Amino acid sequence: MSFTLTFEVAFDVNPGDEPGVGDWTDLSARLRDVASVTLGWAPGSSATVQLDNQDRDLDPTNGAAPYNLVPMRHARLTATFDSIDYPLFRGYVETWVPVWPEWNESVVEVVVRDGGMWLARIDTDLDLAGQLTSARVTAILDAAGWPSGLRDIDVGIVRVDGIDQANANLLRSLEDTADAEDGELFFSTSGEVVFRSRHARFGSSSVLTVGTQGSATYPVDAVRPVYDMTQMVNLARVALDNGTVFEAIDSVSRTSYGPADLPVRDLPIAPHEAVTLAQWIVYRFALPTLRLDGLRMLGNEPGVLDDLLTLERGQLVTFEHTPPGGGTSTFTGHVARLVHRISAHRWETTLALEPYFGAGPWMEWYSDAAGSGDAWLSDVAISGAVWAP
Repeated sequence: MSFTLTFEVAFDVNPGDEPGVGDWTDLSARLRDVASVTLGWAPGSSATVQLDNQDRDLDPTNGAAPYNLVPMRHARLTATFDSIDYPLFRGYVETWVPVWPEWNESVVEVVVRDGGMWLARIDTDLDLAGQLTSARVTAILDAAGWPSGLRDIDVGIVRVDGIDQANANLLRSLEDTADAEDGELFFSTSGEVVFRSRHARFGSSSVLTVGTQGSATYPVDAVRPVYDMTQMVNLARVALDNGTVFEAIDSVSRTSYGPADLPVRDLPIAPHEAVTLAQWIVYRFALPTLRLDGLRMLGNEPGVLDDLLTLERGQLVTFEHTPPGGGTSTFTGHVARLVHRISAHRWETTLALEPYFGAGPWMEWYSDAAGSGDAWLSDVAISGAVWAP
């Protein structure tokens, strides 16, 4: 296994502007043994690198430093393997941290956050007509001045109501839109805003099989299956932006395991969509769930690293294992979190896999009372009528 890392910063480009080819400064020669990338849902993804700083050129306490060492500079980390470049992370520098591990040594630790750090800082007036969630995401990104080339937006399923809001926070508005869709919002490794519809996971196929059993392609260094109530929801409460509240409840689950409530607030959707969303949440999460945490693979293994470098959030991965005592354990789930830990001689990729519900169905119990926004849906029979789009 042989790979190289490239770390670049656009020191002189403001966060709202898109860097040109000549704006990036390559700091790869300063990279130390430590780099890590954590990818999750927006916001919250980050990358951390350590750079040699013996000359103090990257020390923000050095007034003579030749670089513009301020936060909110564009930064990106790229891995090159078999002559192919793979984006690992792109975002904004949060901080430059001088570290002096020894008196004769100097390192700067650079923490980079995803684009949510920029969008969370923008409050502006929004006056938007009713539209599909995908059109709403586009309109919000337009209001932020977000580059058109850094967008990957699915066609939405849900139509959201018009809004007229002063000083709307744009990241919160994007998150509300994704919640209304019951879709996904995250930032890709190349810095794109990614919006996925509620149907994006339906009918997915596994992109990778790992483990020790059957068709497993790659060995696993460690794994921690977790079966608990962390994701349990047996009462989903959806509040519309006009204050109307809809609830779906699984009384059997509440009796068996106790209350597990999830509020979803201020959604600009129609009453029947609120009903559907509440019941779909309860349908999926009314029982304890099995998930895999800490599914760790080593990129040092032959033929592994190129596939690990193309993994993305939301993709399906299958784990197969023969545990002590015999039998087979098989689990297929979506990548909810992905962490790369990289040193000169070791590449670790650790996944968290969440349950797969991509077989559907999308469900709706509808009545005139519920449609008018006056109904409280209680004692929902989760095995009841199903509507599949």
